[in-house]
Amino acid sequence: ANGLAIRLRGINMGDPFWARGWYGSMYSTANYATLAQDWHANVVRISIFPTQWKNMNRTTLLAGLNTEIQAALSNGMYVIISYHVIGWPNGWYQPAYPGNPADTYDSSMSVATSFWAQMAQTYGSDTRIIFDLWNEPAHDSNDWSNVNYWTSLKPSYDSLIQTVRNNGAQNIVLATGSGWASWLAGIKDNPLADAKVIYAYHKYSVEGYNTAAVWNADLGGLLGVKPVIVTEWGYEDSDVTNPTWPGTQASYGDPFTQWLDSNNLSNLTWMYHHDW
Repeated sequence: ANGLAIRLRGINMGDPFWARGWYGSMYSTANYATLAQDWHANVVRISIFPTQWKNMNRTTLLAGLNTEIQAALSNGMYVIISYHVIGWPNGWYQPAYPGNPADTYDSSMSVATSFWAQMAQTYGSDTRIIFDLWNEPAHDSNDWSNVNYWTSLKPSYDSLIQTVRNNGAQNIVLATGSGWASWLAGIKDNPLADAKVIYAYHKYSVEGYNTAAVWNADLGGLLGVKPVIVTEWGYEDSDVTNPTWPGTQASYGDPFTQWLDSNNLSNLTWMYHHDW
């Protein structure tokens, strides 16, 4: 949809910079060939956190990001650049996980605007690269109540899209709703005006709510009306102690992939982990 002639199936690479820091030589750009050739992925999503854009040496960060992007492109994959913020534009943002910088998910619009101006200038001529403008909007720490915040969120997307277009880029952009990108109500009747928007949906296993009816309701009527992509989904099976998102292939994996297929939805699972 929206200029992509193929269905995308892929993997979230997470943040290669931090992954290399945690796991060292386990990860390399050779992983992209594994994803493309062995896993048959045709898209990867590469994340940059606000704290990195604020605090890392900019030249080093841009060079590292480009290395990752070129490795994916050279293996025939599309690339989604994700600005990996979790929170509300100029408002609440999610506290960092232990050991990470306190401003990991800084939700400052000025930081986001600076990031997307640079991405547009650098990658605006390559239509294989898609811009995921704001990873997971969350109004506050209790934003699980399926409140329709779209009206107040939409102007921030309009601003970021304008930044991308003003800097010469015509790339497809991704936008989503509130509730950590799990609630897209309100978009159908008040969509973004830009012609190159795909709406992103994140959905992890929640016991008792792993049904097509719930997933359809989450999308607020967008299916068949606007292009939609599932950019994160997954579950934690019995091999995980005290899982946040408990599930199994039977309870979640199979039903969800069947729902994806029945609606012809492109999707990326969270997340790639090198298994040695």
